[in-house]
Amino acid sequence: MATVSVVDADRVFLAATHGLDGVRQVGTEPGLCTSAILSSGPYLVTDAELDPRTLDHPLVRGQLGIRFYVAAPIVTSDGHRLGTVNVMDYHPRQVTTAQTTILTQLAGLVARHLDLRLVALHTVVKERQLRDDADRRAATADRRAATADRLADKLRAAAAAHANSPHPDRCQLGGATPCPARRS
Repeated sequence: MATVSVVDADRVFLAATHGLDGVRQVGTEPGLCTSAILSSGPYLVTDAELDPRTLDHPLVRGQLGIRFYVAAPIVTSDGHRLGTVNVMDYHPRQVTTAQTTILTQLAGLVARHLDLRLVALHTVVKERQLRDDADRRAATADRRAATADRLADKLRAAAAAHANSPHPDRCQLGGATPCPARRS
């Protein structure tokens, strides 16, 4: 059996599983994923029925009867420990250094994918904010353009009205001098 787990404050979510049908989450009892997430390297339990760290874990004592467990912690680039990549079996087993190296590399791959997903999500959020800002600026520009068009229409109408009005005999600003003729 193999899983990719995410350890939460009160649950261990099994984000991906192979050979562990129907189990999607377990409690955070010490001994397996919760302990493995704290290790600096691979966490190995060759016989869970004899190991004092795992004796009371429900996956060991319960219906599944897990006997072998090896895990590598999933650690993001900024040092957050999110969960584990692990392998389990119903029988005790030994592992080689090459096998634990591969498991550690798989955990690193999962961490990099999670980091990339987080960057992608942040990028999408930023793009949406920029799009919303651009839409608001465009709407403001459209409103200003419409206001400018209305003002220009009023000015053209006032200029046309003024052009068609009779020329006064005397200057409206006062004085005794006649008003100069309009320019065409």
